[in-house]
Amino acid sequence: MWLRIAHMIKLRVFPVIFSIVMQVLPAFAQDAPRKDSELFNVNVTKFDSNATTPALESGLINTQLKSQTPVIAQSKTFRNWIETYHKAFVLTCSNLNKAEIVEIKGAWDNSNKPLDALGIPHTTISTHKLKKYDLTNCKILIVDCGGELSRECCQIVRDFVGAGGALISTDWALKNTVEVAFPGYIQWNHFKTKSEIVDAHFTGRDPALFPGMVSQAGWSLDIEAETIKICKPEAVSVLAVSQGLAREEPDRLGILAVAFAFGRGRVLHLIGHYGMSNIFMLMDPAPVIGISMRQALITNFIIAELARRASSANEEF
Repeated sequence: MWLRIAHMIKLRVFPVIFSIVMQVLPAFAQDAPRKDSELFNVNVTKFDSNATTPALESGLINTQLKSQTPVIAQSKTFRNWIETYHKAFVLTCSNLNKAEIVEIKGAWDNSNKPLDALGIPHTTISTHKLKKYDLTNCKILIVDCGGELSRECCQIVRDFVGAGGALISTDWALKNTVEVAFPGYIQWNHFKTKSEIVDAHFTGRDPALFPGMVSQAGWSLDIEAETIKICKPEAVSVLAVSQGLAREEPDRLGILAVAFAFGRGRVLHLIGHYGMSNIFMLMDPAPVIGISMRQALITNFIIAELARRASSANEEF
């Protein structure tokens, strides 16, 4: 815990100063990106791609792991991605009610940042407000890393998903929320990662997750990220794995992201963060698309779940 706090202090001070410089000198930010290791003192698996255009008709982009310098993301990178791969959604997303996507702000993640950059309306609340918050209009609930919810709030999350809602949880929300709300599906296997960027291989089979998704990329892991153990393999789909992580964690599976159905709803959980903690940094840009694989995965899941709920509502009507 103290190691993570010390690491986050480093992440908050130096990147914020650097971010200010980048705003003053945007040309420098684009022409001379700083190496990730120079800013964050992490072990970096460098990667790149030989793909120049989206390769597959399905939308999944074939990529290879080579060498690429991690860069700081600009908000326009996210906007360009969603406008390229989700044109129809972009035309209608401004009409979304902010109450349809609710972020429960955690101590270590900040999903608000990529959602803002993507132009997706949403509401952010603190953990202690969930108990009395009205989720009637909510379709997607995001529990940021930290995710320290009371058992009563975990029951609210369980009921929400069971009734048809979608849950997205990141990193420490595994032990603090998902294990409690949905026992018997996935759990923390008591291994904690070091701060590094590992190889990532997309293994999902749902075409709804393919648009703007790369086959291979890097995946940023924060210090003491909680690795995933699958307790119910017949019910849980593995969406991304890492060969490097598999060599380190006890189950030797290197699972980065999973999804499972519960009641009428769905749960997506992944190691690492959707955004960052109080800063907007992109430490693991994927080849071709510019945003990270994990950010593309979460965003595709959001768009797919909004479509699913809209379809269900039309059928009921």
